[in-house]
Amino acid sequence: MVIVVGAIFSILGNLNLQILACSRIPFAMAAEGDLPAFLAALHPRRHTPFAALIVTAAVGLGLALSQSFLAAVTISSMARLLAYGATAIALLRFRARPSAPAALFQVPFAPASVWLTLALMLWLLTRVKAVEIFQTIGAILAGLALFAIAQGRKRI
Repeated sequence: MVIVVGAIFSILGNLNLQILACSRIPFAMAAEGDLPAFLAALHPRRHTPFAALIVTAAVGLGLALSQSFLAAVTISSMARLLAYGATAIALLRFRARPSAPAALFQVPFAPASVWLTLALMLWLLTRVKAVEIFQTIGAILAGLALFAIAQGRKRI
C-alpha cells in the first residue's frame, strides 16, 4: 500500500510538472505571434498563462483518456525523439556555417555521434505501430495548422 501511495504521489507530481512546463511553449509561441494570441493571455491577478495551462491540460487529458498507457508513452517518446533529432540536425547545420561563432563547448566526435544518434532514432521509430505514427503525424499537422493560422494573422 505504501508503494502504491508513493507511486500515485510521484505520478501526480510528474503530471503537474508536465502541465506547468509544457504550457510555457504555446504561451511563449503565442507571445511571439507564432500561435493564436489567446494562448498568451495572463491571469489578471496571478499573472500565469492560464489559457495555455487550460489548453495544455485539456489536450493532455483528451490524449490520456483516448489512448492506452503504452500508446501514450510511445507517442510521447516519438515526439521527444523527433525534437531531439531536429536539434541534432540543427547542430550540424549551424556548426557548418562559415559565419558561425566558435563553439564554447566541443563534443568529442560530434559529427559522428550526431549521425549515430540520428541512425538510432530512425531505428527506434521503425519499431512503432503504424497507428501511433499516424496519430503523431496528425498532432504535428494540427500544430502546423495553428502555426499557419497565426502566421496568416500576423500578415493581416
